[in-house]
Amino acid sequence: MRRLRFTDLATGYSSVFETMAPAYRVDTGGVVAVPAGERSHDGLRHVHAVPEVFLVLEGHGAVEVDGVAADIGAGDVLVIAAGEEHHLVSSRHRPLVTVWLHLEPAADDRQRT
Repeated sequence: MRRLRFTDLATGYSSVFETMAPAYRVDTGGVVAVPAGERSHDGLRHVHAVPEVFLVLEGHGAVEVDGVAADIGAGDVLVIAAGEEHHLVSSRHRPLVTVWLHLEPAADDRQRT
């Protein structure tokens, strides 16, 4: 897992993925709120064959990656590598709100000569 802050992301007309996940683009995504005091995908093994990015919008709690917990909060950007088991855990006080993005390898858009 890589951990960044919103302020670490590329700005301007370039892709923010140049900073957090070079050679990838968004495939699917959504917004999720983990209720206060709860754990995402509780009791289930949760992994993906592609990287997943979380943009933490509100709240705080922890991310568990391969059984190791780290504190997270609003403004954090988490890049979960393909194959890493992961869960989000919300604090007991308020929901942890995130944008999640599943990535896929970006096609090589350069013209070949």
